Amino acid sequence: SQSKPSPFCCFLRSRGEVVVEECISRAECLTLAVRRQSKGVGGYLVSTRWQKNFWLLA
Repeated sequence: SQSKPSPFCCFLRSRGEVVVEECISRAECLTLAVRRQSKGVGGYLVSTRWQKNFWLLA
């Protein structure tokens, strides 16, 4: 049987997330992530090294 994860695990970031964010923060180049906004709203959320979740209507 599988054990349930601790209720506190959702508050802790995985090691992988920490490593990725550390690599992004140390990168010399611009890092860009784009994801589609929820269906009812439209547009995109754009994240860079310096600004997170900037909304772009496109």
